[in-house]
Parts: sequence; structure tokens; C-alpha cells
Amino acid sequence: MEVQVDGYPKSAKEAREQGAKQYFSGKPCPAGHVGLRYASTQSCLQCLRQHQDKFLSTEVGRASIRASQERYYHANKEARHENVRRWRKSNPERARWLAGSTKRLRKRATTKYGQKGVKELYEMARKLGLSVDHIVPLNHPRVCGLHNIYNLQLLPLEENMKKRNHFEEEY
Repeated sequence: MEVQVDGYPKSAKEAREQGAKQYFSGKPCPAGHVGLRYASTQSCLQCLRQHQDKFLSTEVGRASIRASQERYYHANKEARHENVRRWRKSNPERARWLAGSTKRLRKRATTKYGQKGVKELYEMARKLGLSVDHIVPLNHPRVCGLHNIYNLQLLPLEENMKKRNHFEEEY
């Protein structure tokens, strides 16, 4: 793999003096990679990427990432909401189209049978502070669930957001 070295300092010391985060020494790391290194730790970027890929392929690694994302989600809730509000204000047509796409999808997935009790279920969810979830998602790469009473369940909002458009396949 050819690495572009133009503009990179030749040593960690030189990089720190210039305020650069990375440098290229031209010397191989213990694993044999000749590439960019971080000035702060002198670690090879390729070794770090391999270590990260290996870690993320384990359940512990994936759980660590999920926990980190959840902490960020809760810590920055108001800032994220503000960003969404600002985006909707600057992109009103796109925001309206996206809001309508859920309604269009639900309308397309609505059948004549199984509609008795749907409105009551939504009312019950509102009163109990729960959300209505489609057991088989309306929008999924492999399946298309229906919007009827047999495909709806009540879930806490957090659980419904975690589930997104996933479902357990049973054979």
C-alpha cells in the first residue's frame, strides 16, 4: 500500500513542535507496517485499526460501543433536538416530505381486515405513555409488515427506538 507522505513531519518530536497529530517516519512498526503514526503515542494507525476491528468483532466490543452511544445520546439530547429543529427550519420541504413518508408507508400497508381496535390501541398507548410498535416492520429490506391489529404491540418508547425496524425471525 502506497502512503502519501507529502506534508507530514518526519518524527513525533517534529510533529508535536508543529502541532500536527500524525507523522511519517518511513520506518516499519513492530508489526511491519510502514505508514502514518500518531505523534502523541507514536502508535501505527494500521495497527490501531486492526486492533479496533478485532475488538468490535466481539460482543464485548459491540456492547461497549452501544453503551458509549447511549451515554452520548442522553448527554446531548437537547443539542440533538436543537440541531433537528434547525435542520427542519432550513429544509421545510424535505422535512414535510419525510414526515409524510411514514404516513404514506402506513397507508400502503393498511388492509381492510384487522383494523377493528387499531384506533383504540393508539388511544390506550397515549394514555399509558407507551408507543405502538409494528412487530414485523412496515419498512424492512426482506419483509413488509401490515398496519393492522395483528401486527401491533405496545412498547415503552425507549424499547421501540432500540428495536427500530428490526424483528426476530422465527422459522
